[in-house]
Amino acid sequence: MRSPAWILIGVLLSATALFEGATGRWAGAIVDDQGSSPALLILQQDGTKLTGTAGSDDNDRHGIQNATIEGDTLRFEVPRGEAVMAVVLKINGDEMSGTIELKRNNQTVRSARISFKRQ
Repeated sequence: MRSPAWILIGVLLSATALFEGATGRWAGAIVDDQGSSPALLILQQDGTKLTGTAGSDDNDRHGIQNATIEGDTLRFEVPRGEAVMAVVLKINGDEMSGTIELKRNNQTVRSARISFKRQ
């Protein structure tokens, strides 16, 4: 039988693996009532700090801003001219899914589902 200390160490290591789980290259798609379009995220997580880029492919990448990580939920924004893309994703291993909203003047203009798989 394992001692409580070993169980605690196992739980902490598992939490750390999930906590650092956003780092990587993620390919996916944005899907709404008008169809589907490709999406690419390249993220770097350092504890609770998240940096990276988002776009449709390697030639269309924009820096993410206002990124937060709370448990398995990532939130960030991608400025696009006069608008902002607000993204909320839930990470589950090598997959993420959630919503993306195009906002202008703090009003949602368009929304869609978004999903990714780690490459």
